[in-house]
Amino acid sequence: MGIDNDPTAISMAKPNARLNRIRGASFQLGDVHKWDSAKEPDVITANLYSDSLIEMMPKLGGSAWLILSGILRAQQDDFVRAQQQNHLDIISAKRRRKWMAFLARTRRL
Repeated sequence: MGIDNDPTAISMAKPNARLNRIRGASFQLGDVHKWDSAKEPDVITANLYSDSLIEMMPKLGGSAWLILSGILRAQQDDFVRAQQQNHLDIISAKRRRKWMAFLARTRRL
């Protein structure tokens, strides 16, 4: 399932999913901050600002894999600390100019 508050992003996601042979994906217009995580997905990808990701992190922890981007380098330390506090292990971090992206996995407790 894809959720975005931008109708253009939703309309572009559908053909992109077909192009990448992703079947059964659904996309909806909505506010990800109001997302109810009753069913935990196996993978979450999110390109949001760091403060939004940190706010949502307690909801993200049930997923096996997380691909998170939209983090400014200046916010990296706070973001990494929030991942650790929410039992997420950073597998990989990539930097491109002033932006960061992280691959993380739920820590098995």
